Amino acid sequence: MYDIVKLKTIAFISTGFPFKGAKYSNKGIRVVRGENVTEGFLRWDSIKCWNEDFDQVDKYSLKE
Repeated sequence: MYDIVKLKTIAFISTGFPFKGAKYSNKGIRVVRGENVTEGFLRWDSIKCWNEDFDQVDKYSLKE
């Protein structure tokens, strides 16, 4: 059984545009964007992926 908590109490939410939209791909690392976040879950029916080098992987990666 899991406790239900507000996401902001257990995670740092960073908004903005760390990735240039023109460089998104349909293969690679899935990127969580605002349209993927819905009440209660992440929606993966519309995904964008990143294939480019990125020096801030630790800052923007989801962690368990």
